Amino acid sequence: MSDVSGKDLIEMGFAPAPWFGEALREITERRLSLSQAARIAQGYVDRIAAAEAARAARERPLHATPPDWRLNITSESEARFGLANVVDEIRPHGAIMAGDWEADAPWRRKRGSE
Repeated sequence: MSDVSGKDLIEMGFAPAPWFGEALREITERRLSLSQAARIAQGYVDRIAAAEAARAARERPLHATPPDWRLNITSESEARFGLANVVDEIRPHGAIMAGDWEADAPWRRKRGSE
């Protein structure tokens, strides 16, 4: 899995996050200026980054799933042609079942919880 930055991420096939629609709706309804819209979008980004950091602190996966590998291969080829910069990269090591499989075992989770 790779963290990719570039100018045209949406054009390269990266779909905007669900919060994008909420921010766009709020900006349209309130008829805000561009700087106010940027502040609202940055607020969403900061909240999502904090939630992702908290999730990453709870669980440290040692493997990547096959869709993430495909994304990694795609992002490497895009970086090779100068379309994006690969900022961070997670390389899988070992088997697909590497890691603490008992911590997030499906039979240990209660029904309805994620």
